[in-house]
Amino acid sequence: MGIKDFSKIFNAARQIRWKDYAGKTIAIDAMWQIYNAALGTQSVSTLTDPSGKSTVHINVLFQRILSLHAEGVKQIWVFDHASDSTEFHNPAKALELAKRAERKHKAKTELDKLTMADFKNDLDFGDDQASTQQASQEDLASQTEQQSIDEDRVNSLEKRVFQASKEMINDVVTLLQLMGIAYTFAPAGYEGEEIASYLVKQGLASAVYSGDTDPIAFGSPTLI
Repeated sequence: MGIKDFSKIFNAARQIRWKDYAGKTIAIDAMWQIYNAALGTQSVSTLTDPSGKSTVHINVLFQRILSLHAEGVKQIWVFDHASDSTEFHNPAKALELAKRAERKHKAKTELDKLTMADFKNDLDFGDDQASTQQASQEDLASQTEQQSIDEDRVNSLEKRVFQASKEMINDVVTLLQLMGIAYTFAPAGYEGEEIASYLVKQGLASAVYSGDTDPIAFGSPTLI
């Protein structure tokens, strides 16, 4: 779940290239990869299938897997425990999960208000079309600017309420299976980063690849 400002207490960072890990195995924090792939785009709806389901995570992670494979890096993807319930988490994470849920709820409420306002504006557009055409260029510019601000706000709020679904996880697992990449799920009560760190400590991997600093706390000597 991340340790705020933890990275500031040590100064052992250096830049690496993936070819430095050619022939070696890295344990990949799969959940971080999914969130990073989805939230790293301008909008979580950047890529969708015909039904409207987001597919950006498939596209981004497919490219990342290929990039690592091309450099000769062996991969083990580690997922959190396969459960829809929050009970599988480390009990120490319960408070943080509650805070996240509250923030997501507030963001969802604001997002619903913005999207509903846009929907009403679309409905009113036909009735107001004549008067809109008569509006001054200044008014039109102001409306366009406001629409741009609202769109940016919607994109921001969509990222706040985003949560990796079971379907997304299954998408990535299927992708890994088709490409012959090793993966595993953490047992109940353990974080994916903890199991990834355990693989390093046991000599089964050379480093953990994650955006969180948790692996250092879990005992991994190397974090990418």
